[in-house]
Amino acid sequence: MSGAGLLRRAEEGFALLAIFLCTEAILPLARRVGGYEGDPIAGDPALQAVWIALYVITAVLCSFRWRTTLRVAFRGRAMVGLLGMVVLSVLWSDAPQVTLRRSSALLGTSLVGVLIGSRFSTSKQIDLVAVAFGVAAVLSVVFALALPMYGLESEIHEGAWRGVYVQKNVLGRVMVLEALACMLVFLRKPTRVWLPVAGMFLSTVVLVLSRSVTSMIMLAVLIGSVPLLRASRWRYTLAVPAIVTTAVLGGIVLAFATTHLDEMFGLIGRDATLTGRTELWPAVLKAIGERPLLGYGYGGFWLGTQGESRSVISDVGWGVQHAHNGYLDLCLDLGIVGLGLYLAGFLRCGMESFVRFRREGTVEALWRFLLLLFIFLYNFVESGILARNGIAWVLYVSLLISTCKPKNLDRRLAEAN
Repeated sequence: MSGAGLLRRAEEGFALLAIFLCTEAILPLARRVGGYEGDPIAGDPALQAVWIALYVITAVLCSFRWRTTLRVAFRGRAMVGLLGMVVLSVLWSDAPQVTLRRSSALLGTSLVGVLIGSRFSTSKQIDLVAVAFGVAAVLSVVFALALPMYGLESEIHEGAWRGVYVQKNVLGRVMVLEALACMLVFLRKPTRVWLPVAGMFLSTVVLVLSRSVTSMIMLAVLIGSVPLLRASRWRYTLAVPAIVTTAVLGGIVLAFATTHLDEMFGLIGRDATLTGRTELWPAVLKAIGERPLLGYGYGGFWLGTQGESRSVISDVGWGVQHAHNGYLDLCLDLGIVGLGLYLAGFLRCGMESFVRFRREGTVEALWRFLLLLFIFLYNFVESGILARNGIAWVLYVSLLISTCKPKNLDRRLAEAN
């Protein structure tokens, strides 16, 4: 095998490992079950060593084709500007050492996304996600059945599957993406059609066993949006009435749900506070109001009772570690300026993805739009924006890079893959 072939194999194998680890699989669970609770300021030194090794390998792989990496990365100006603000936030952070360390970790995480987005075609990225998350699904079954002390929840959610993750909702979100990736592989009509079908079936079963209601709703919304997206490619005389009708029906359902919140949440086994989120968010908004423009610096707010987060913890009465909302956490970190930078890049990427889907109608274009929709919805209930070592941020960066890179480069990558 040639040197270029070996490098390609190495990049692909490393990308699979990086995607798997960035879902927060196995390692955080092992540490928690082993009794390590972590320090909100210092972090976990064992996990930090693993991530540093991951960043170093990523940098080495990027260095082999550094010109292409830089050229493609800097086409995503909004992302570069946002990351630049993250680094500069050390200047106004109340915990500059924490901000410096965490911003370095975020740069390493972003570099993983740049590597994936610049080295692999969109089609190959779907395959990588399907395989990596498929491994997580299989291992989660093994952990739940053979190692229940690891794979099953205890106490409040006793019996719910968490698989190789620290919490059932993390497993649920990963299975949502696995089901989507396998569905798109199936739509591409592969030679071994049974593989994506098996992946869809397994991920759906594991999702149900996780009892992650939010993830189930998210999967239903994402799959339900596919026919609507396909309708957008019809002639305007057909597309506009179809979309308007859907919007009206959706508005009616939303209005009914809003006026019957207690009954609706009762049907899915939840309360109207969204597991305490509606009590948490006002306290977070109050903290944002104290530093609305630039925030508290990246990673400079949520430091337990040792940081500014102590007022929020005191108000809600439980040891919250983040806002459970990516947009609010971004405002805490970088203020409305940071939120504006993020939304500018997100909206531009969303518009380009929608235009490409209307023009091409390909599986790859569909993946881009569905992934953006997932990220958009996900950040209303969890924090995935600028999340160091987090799969949501890695996939978002790889998506930005894929959208920004020249078409001829993506075509060459598809041929090479």
